[in-house]
Amino acid sequence: MLIKNSATLLCAIIITSVTFSDSFANYISSPYISAHAGYLFSDDEEGADEISGFTQNNKSGYSYGAALGGEFYHNFRAEAEFTYRRNKTEGFDSDPEPGLSATVYSYMANVLYDFKNLTNFTPYIGGGLGIAHTKFNDDNDNTSLTDTKPAYQGMAGIGYNINRHNTISAGYRYFAARDYENGPFTFSYDKHSVEAGYRFTF
Repeated sequence: MLIKNSATLLCAIIITSVTFSDSFANYISSPYISAHAGYLFSDDEEGADEISGFTQNNKSGYSYGAALGGEFYHNFRAEAEFTYRRNKTEGFDSDPEPGLSATVYSYMANVLYDFKNLTNFTPYIGGGLGIAHTKFNDDNDNTSLTDTKPAYQGMAGIGYNINRHNTISAGYRYFAARDYENGPFTFSYDKHSVEAGYRFTF
């Protein structure tokens, strides 16, 4: 009886899984892979300690990454994305110190909307949520701080459809991860960047 019930349950799970996969496939179409590379702007980031605030002076940097996704509901796209970011910093305004850097590995789930039209140019907007694994390095004394925090981002740009399979794009991205702690200090990692991308649709 136990074997029979287990076999019945297994069959039910398989049938349910296949049905769900078929239903999901009806919503997701045009799977694609993409790659992007970006320039991170230099900026000043605000932080705080137990007594007062401070400003961290960041230099420009670079990023690159890839994504795997697909279209759904005609104009929407959903994707899983990995991006690597790196930039140097000159320390705090009250204590300048060259030789500091930040390296970020982000894992994001994004949703984008394409403003499709009768031309080959397609503007888009989007956003994403995920995690950022960040390593802050001090090359002066070979020390580092590593932490993982929730992250979010917003994107906007325009794509050019070379043909049905190939699309190139240019865009803007804002990425942020909050509440990093180093002793009494609390600070954030947030970056504005411009980027170029390529997407291949199967």
